[in-house]
Amino acid sequence: MNYNQLKFREIILLVISTFLHLEMYGQMKGPEAWVNYESVLKVKNNERLYDYNVYCIRTSSPANLFWPGEKAKFTFQLVNNTGSQIAMDGKVEVIRYGSRGIPNDMWMPEMFKIADIQTIPVKINVEANGFTDIDLEPDLPETFGGYALVFDLGQHGRRLATSVVRTFKPNPQAIQYPKQSLDDLGVDFLSRIGVQAIRLGIAYTPTNHRDYVAEMEKLDRKLKEYKDKNITVLLMFMGRDDPAMQPLGTTRPHLDEKGVFLKTKQDYVWLPKLDPDFQQFVKNICTTNGWPKGCVTGVHLWNEPWEGISISGWQADMFRYREIYTSMANGVIEARKEGADVLIGGCDSNSNAWDKLFGDGSMKFLPIFDFLSIHYQGMESSALYPQWNNRKDHKGKVLIWDTESWVGNSDDRIGTVVATNRSAGYDRSMGIFGGYMISYPHTGGKLKQPIRTTEGKKEINTIPCIWSPAAAMGNVQHMVGERDFKELLFKNGLPWVMCFDGYQHNPDDGTVVVIGDIGEAFGAENVLFREVRGANEAADKQEIRKELTLMPAGSPEREKLNRQLGEY
Repeated sequence: MNYNQLKFREIILLVISTFLHLEMYGQMKGPEAWVNYESVLKVKNNERLYDYNVYCIRTSSPANLFWPGEKAKFTFQLVNNTGSQIAMDGKVEVIRYGSRGIPNDMWMPEMFKIADIQTIPVKINVEANGFTDIDLEPDLPETFGGYALVFDLGQHGRRLATSVVRTFKPNPQAIQYPKQSLDDLGVDFLSRIGVQAIRLGIAYTPTNHRDYVAEMEKLDRKLKEYKDKNITVLLMFMGRDDPAMQPLGTTRPHLDEKGVFLKTKQDYVWLPKLDPDFQQFVKNICTTNGWPKGCVTGVHLWNEPWEGISISGWQADMFRYREIYTSMANGVIEARKEGADVLIGGCDSNSNAWDKLFGDGSMKFLPIFDFLSIHYQGMESSALYPQWNNRKDHKGKVLIWDTESWVGNSDDRIGTVVATNRSAGYDRSMGIFGGYMISYPHTGGKLKQPIRTTEGKKEINTIPCIWSPAAAMGNVQHMVGERDFKELLFKNGLPWVMCFDGYQHNPDDGTVVVIGDIGEAFGAENVLFREVRGANEAADKQEIRKELTLMPAGSPEREKLNRQLGEY
């Protein structure tokens, strides 16, 4: 393999590693796919080869997230991908931008330009296939928001160097049950933005497994990092891809009518004989890392363990779920006897909880059901179930923790989602997929980036791009944060206005969130007062109705207009 082939491989590996975590989740859209991304930054996506690459290899702020008053300093490495020297006067543009949601699409934001902030001249002199490191200290404004730094080398094109955010500086205290949660986006990002709770998925590793000690040491180190930053962890136990743990010695999909495996999702649920060991596994983790000694404040079983099939490797039935859930709960109860203060819960929707744990009509699982995890339920929460609200076991009522409602994926929607969900009785909100804020996987892994040095090539942890929705999340955490929801200002009417009490009952410290139309974030057809429409929309639909009176039945155009009439 020659040098140019090696270089091409290096480029491809970096591109794949940068965007793989979003490609794995087809509906999510990485910022490079947002509407107007190319026109706002004046860059070109998906070119087969670029004349040069530029990487951020040093930054003055952990996770590229800046607090008020912090000076931005960067080192960028520019790599010449051509066989000729690049010697010229170039420039770096600092562009302030934002993102906003598109009606009826929660996954695809639109990027828009706010202002050109600064143009920094840079002299470029890079030999063929060489590299150079460039130090920059842009005048990053104190205004909160997202800022893109773009290299412009004239005929050699424009490349995004990084995106950063300036937002509020938090003051995180040790809190057992924080009200806001995010994905596992890394200690640096979470502590800088002030979010103090995450859901962390881990695979059950039998205590006699050859990897058990190493896996537990790795987990202990990770949990200590979070504990040191006052970030709490909800552990989610999942299956392990290990044939020795599986019935028939393999993961299994469902069968067709001929008894042949279907080409679909697999079942990773372990053999029942391992349940006692799983109980010990849970006890060991909670005893070592449970609150207050550690940061683990809750455990739950599996991601979206729906009846029938799940995207996360659950295809067992509700009876098997109850067996494993009981073992998990018993492990926690044993750890509680040794001082751990850890909650038990899960199920990921209120209907699934009723099916999985209470489908027989009894409440025998209620003593070991401290919280309900929910996904994408909006205002349809379980806040009014008397059986759960009047619970007397352990710490009382069943808490409602949102662990994956990724619907507020733009600057303008995250506040709407958090405030609305808190007003619906959630004890913990979430509201945004991590990939819309940071170019790291939402499952906690760090990406590696190849760089050049005078001693040769090496790898460093990728310095992430931080996108503008992170500034909005910082604002939500500052303005709403741990404040208690007080009331809807208008109890039976519009607009939607949510009021939150001030900290320490200070009436001058409260927050009022004025939203207007929450249908923008949750889908207009899914909310109360959905028939109340804007004047412009009402006038447009009146014109549609007039057109329909003039069209013959069965006309293709008539069918199209009827669809438009039914849209919000």
